[in-house]
Amino acid sequence: MAANDEMALASMSVAAERGLRIPEDLAVVGFDDLLSLHHSGPPLSTVRQPMQEQAELAIEVLLARLRGETVSETYTVPTRLVLRQTCGCLGERSAPAGTSTLAVSRDGETVPIADLLNAAAVQDEQRSAYRNHLARLNATLFEDDAKAFEDCVSEVAANCLTQYGDLSPLQALLFVMHRRLFEEGTLSRQELQRFGERLQHGQILISNAYALDQVRITFASKFSDTQFIGQLRARVSSFELEQTLNLIEGAIARLGLRSCHVGLYDSPVSFGDIRHSEPPASAHLIFSVVDGARQNSGSAPSFPATHLVPGELFHGSDFEVMGLFPVCQLNHHFGYLALDITSPPTTRLETIIEEISATLCGALVAAELARARDLLRNDLENASLNNRRLADLAERDELTGLYNRRGFFNQARSVMTSDEGRPLIVFFADLDRLKYINDTFGHKEGDFAIRMAAQILAKAFRTGDIVSRMGGDEFVILGVECPTFAMERIRNRIYKMFDTFNACSGKPYPLGCSIGFYEIPENAATLLETVISQADAYLYEEKARRKALRGAEAGETRTTDRRHPPHR
Repeated sequence: MAANDEMALASMSVAAERGLRIPEDLAVVGFDDLLSLHHSGPPLSTVRQPMQEQAELAIEVLLARLRGETVSETYTVPTRLVLRQTCGCLGERSAPAGTSTLAVSRDGETVPIADLLNAAAVQDEQRSAYRNHLARLNATLFEDDAKAFEDCVSEVAANCLTQYGDLSPLQALLFVMHRRLFEEGTLSRQELQRFGERLQHGQILISNAYALDQVRITFASKFSDTQFIGQLRARVSSFELEQTLNLIEGAIARLGLRSCHVGLYDSPVSFGDIRHSEPPASAHLIFSVVDGARQNSGSAPSFPATHLVPGELFHGSDFEVMGLFPVCQLNHHFGYLALDITSPPTTRLETIIEEISATLCGALVAAELARARDLLRNDLENASLNNRRLADLAERDELTGLYNRRGFFNQARSVMTSDEGRPLIVFFADLDRLKYINDTFGHKEGDFAIRMAAQILAKAFRTGDIVSRMGGDEFVILGVECPTFAMERIRNRIYKMFDTFNACSGKPYPLGCSIGFYEIPENAATLLETVISQADAYLYEEKARRKALRGAEAGETRTTDRRHPPHR
């Protein structure tokens, strides 16, 4: 007595290798009745388990536990002994009292049909059909043409596969008929050999019929799997989540599944060890189909993850069996898939789950990567902006907002490199009498004078020119593409702008500056520091000229404001 059919078949294989006959030398019984026709030897006697009843009982116990009810620690599910050839006990069961008989022997003798059905362990719900099958098999077995019996066996096998999906009772029935031929003792040796060979050939036909049916089922399943995979994968042109959900909607519609729900945890979780992992607290639906109709779940609120699907979505027209499957990539869990499995589809459920989960995970991982990429891009842009701001602050004069010494040299060198071959002019400006303003009116007034001078100089030049404060009362400006004939005109315009400011400033001191300039010749490889030094030298010549001019005009009376001497 083996623990399961697989172990029973293995023991039969070892027995055959050692020359033992089954069941004459060794009786074998399995347990499960799942592999009765998956071998070429004699039909395996076994114990049939009620798989469906076990599953139903397990669900009932689980639901009772969830309701808080007390349940038993053990449950007993009745099994059934299926007697076939390997145990050597076929034909020992007697017919119940009052059962009918039929004349099915070659010579017209009465043979109890119930005895044959009992010996073959035919179930009660199948007995009516097998009575007819037995009558046909018995009638064709003794015909002169062996093909009549072969055709009958093939036809009965096809009928049993269609009706019950199982050929083990038919296989056992032919073996019982085989034994009865030898037990009756009414046939000659030649007849026993001829009819025995027909029954043995019938066993082969039954095995072949079962094998072909399994090939058909496997091929149909694989073909359906291939179709489903092709339909889902071939249409994936991107990993956008909405496109993926539309593809899933079409796929489950082609499979004929009525309902499907995809729930995502509010935050994906990683389960290193499922035994020590807490389930996520909340989830939200991103996809829902009820009775074949897509539901609007775009802005669905979160709900406790233990509910799986919000109650308002359980309003299908009929009872449904829902299977729950994880949507995960390795140990990274995004959520779950609740799928209607009331009527199993032709495509294997494993294939459906694997493909839908893989497609969903691809879209979800792509969405996560896109979000991470956007965050990184924003961080990089912010960092770049902050760096530019810091660099700008480092190159700006705090008092005036103009470029400082560092900023001027960086900007000027860049312009001189990119604008090589075009004329450039360096202006050097120095405030007049800043020390007098600081000593007489205070440094606050001196800072005001510097800021006003910076504003006048910034307005006097173009946006592309580089205006800077080198420190103290010194300003340096690089004029870009400034023609030589305009240098004097620019200087005089600046002097007039200072005069205009003085006319309306209301300050007790005049604000003015002296300007020197130096043209950088085209294609001249002159250092910027040398150019500034040359412009500074011309500045001192200009300061001396303006000082002499102010001395000559010191006695004149101004018509605009007697307090202010003229500045040019």
